[in-house]
Amino acid sequence: MSTPVAVTFAEPLAEHHADDLRRHVYYVSEDIEEFRLIREGGGVAGVEISLADPGRAEEVADKVRRLVVDDIARRREMPNRVVWRLPERATYAPDLAGRLRAMRAATTTAPGLTAVSGAPLALMEYFDRRFRELARECGATEVRYPTLIPTEVLDRCGYIESFPQLMMFATRLRGDIDNYRAFTDRHAPGGDVASYVLEHAGPAEYCLPPATCFHVYHQHEGMRLPTGRTTVTAAAKVFRHESKYEDGLERLWDFTMREIVFIGDRDHVRERRQALMEKVRALLESHQLSGHCEVGNDPFFVGADFAAKMTLQSLSESKYELRLHVAPDRTIACGSFNYHDSFFTSRFDISGPDSTDLATGCVAFGLERLAFAFLCQHGIDPAGWPATVPADIRCGG
Repeated sequence: MSTPVAVTFAEPLAEHHADDLRRHVYYVSEDIEEFRLIREGGGVAGVEISLADPGRAEEVADKVRRLVVDDIARRREMPNRVVWRLPERATYAPDLAGRLRAMRAATTTAPGLTAVSGAPLALMEYFDRRFRELARECGATEVRYPTLIPTEVLDRCGYIESFPQLMMFATRLRGDIDNYRAFTDRHAPGGDVASYVLEHAGPAEYCLPPATCFHVYHQHEGMRLPTGRTTVTAAAKVFRHESKYEDGLERLWDFTMREIVFIGDRDHVRERRQALMEKVRALLESHQLSGHCEVGNDPFFVGADFAAKMTLQSLSESKYELRLHVAPDRTIACGSFNYHDSFFTSRFDISGPDSTDLATGCVAFGLERLAFAFLCQHGIDPAGWPATVPADIRCGG
């Protein structure tokens, strides 16, 4: 580990910026191995970073300062407003990630990539069935989407300009026989293919999707919905590149998402979102899960003025985030309830009879995280699980 480098700020950050800074520091540079915030006078005066390449200390420090000036410092303080809370729990399973790893129920095969079996998998499948039941009650059509999605679709969704750090692009070898031969001539079994493959690759016309709902908007592009509304549900693997990973199921590169997407007039979409929030709350309470639902501030809006749009999202309550406890003093995001107004319908030319304007909304659940939070709260032994979990799931666990 290199000698830590202290990066001080021209103007200290207010304490409410601390969490934002923590979330963004590792994205500044892959050279940052560890960091800690430097607190002074009730605020954040800087950050101490440890680098893989100490020779880049000045360059990386400049990047950190630009992050603070261009992004973090511009964000208004928006206190998290809790919409509802679930009853608190008294105990939590210690070192759950380690125990799952020892049981081979969660095996990390590479950073951010984890194979699941046993109790986590049984719970993922169980909760997914329950969410599908809620979707059917809404009249949703089940769809199985392909994994890949065109890059230009995500561009129209505004995802690339807002979250480039999370993107995963898919490519292939450039279609030319001489290129294939040049590539295979360089290839040696066991060699470092990754270091030269992009020299022979074609355009990145497709991506690994960061969310399931983008497929829905693409599928309905140019449609005039006869009744002015529709509901779709789908479960799929989604992919978001995070800056750092740890063993376990809390933060993954490749994870499973169940979504329920509404298209309709504004009142219909808002009413469906609200109704599902209450049904999900009842489902969680029946499984004795502790956590809360709060107004989110991770923008679904897009554009250059990221900070202002994050503030707008908080004020308009376009996103509610479901957070479940994994420890008495710590929660993780396990789901969200989103309202997009006409953002996606306008970009994909989706309308009702006589070209009437429509809105969209979606409800999404991260199944690995939900299973992990459940096990943190109720333990690995199915004998200690709430009676609402069916016997066949307990046996599968």
